[in-house]
Amino acid sequence: LQHIPKREGGFNSLANQLKKGATLFVWVYGTRYDLYRVIDIMRPFTTRMPFWAITPVCHFMSWVQLTMFTTPFRILNYFKATKKLAKKVPYNRYANYPFRHTVADWFDRLSVPLTYYFTKEEMHNMFRNQKFQTYTVIPRGYGWRGFAKRE
Repeated sequence: LQHIPKREGGFNSLANQLKKGATLFVWVYGTRYDLYRVIDIMRPFTTRMPFWAITPVCHFMSWVQLTMFTTPFRILNYFKATKKLAKKVPYNRYANYPFRHTVADWFDRLSVPLTYYFTKEEMHNMFRNQKFQTYTVIPRGYGWRGFAKRE
């Protein structure tokens, strides 16, 4: 949904396919802040590049991320005395994934021409507009998870 121009139309299309008793689950990007905004600065350039040219950029950004965030987190998290401090290191979720996962995520961020960041209220509105009686919207990392059951 975050990569299509008609986000609500895409959501409605999914919701309209649900049979009675079926569950709809969506996960979308939430508003991003701080260093993550670098991606929005880079994307107008990288989306015009051929994939073979984006790949080295993604490797470079992954190495930057590894150096600035992942490695410090791993070191701090290793020692019992510094585990609490480790949790303050941003973007630490990549510490548990192989390097190729980080490269793939950078490729996803930099190659997709359109990315939209949803607010909590927008998520609620999509479910309300589809007349779901019961639904749940909860934060998940840098995004939102939404669940609803067609009754």
